[in-house]
Amino acid sequence: MSEQNEQQPKKKKGGALKWTGIGCFGIVALLILLGGCVALITPSGDDGTESSDDVAGSEETSVEETEEAAPEDQEYAVGDTADIDGKQITISNVEKRQADEFEVVKDGYEFVIVNIEIVNGSDEEINYNPLNFELQDGNGNITDSFGVLSLDGVGEQLNSGALAAGGNVSGTVAFEVPQGDEDLTLRYKDNMLSNDTIDFNLY
Repeated sequence: MSEQNEQQPKKKKGGALKWTGIGCFGIVALLILLGGCVALITPSGDDGTESSDDVAGSEETSVEETEEAAPEDQEYAVGDTADIDGKQITISNVEKRQADEFEVVKDGYEFVIVNIEIVNGSDEEINYNPLNFELQDGNGNITDSFGVLSLDGVGEQLNSGALAAGGNVSGTVAFEVPQGDEDLTLRYKDNMLSNDTIDFNLY
């Protein structure tokens, strides 16, 4: 009887451990698979935060829009066009003229005559007025336009009026300036109550 007991095969103890190992491996593999799916489904930046590239791009766009919306921060020359919300202003020509027997200026002064073109590039009617223009000389003196000038060859002077969408008008505006002064700046105020100006260097 004792011999039979000694010959019975021993039970294997590793079976439970084997199945436990397989189960753990399966759980780990499942977690890795789920993590990969979440990474594929969720794009970068969708967590509600902006990436550094997005922030930089937004700042650049904001700066560009600010620059485009602020023509008063720029200086223009003869032949350039300043665009103020669709009102396009161009200085096409500048000339100096001496006074004659019908037009009198202060001693040591002469006329500067500026030819101005205005185009309405907006979808709405706009107003224009020669009083929106003033001139700064080399001494820093800022003066309004001379008014009606009867010199020969001056051309049609700019009056006040309105332009429909797509319309245009041109005319001259005259100023008294010191003789020989070429440090002249034409200043345009879209709002005569504001200090913001669009500056055109005339020489």
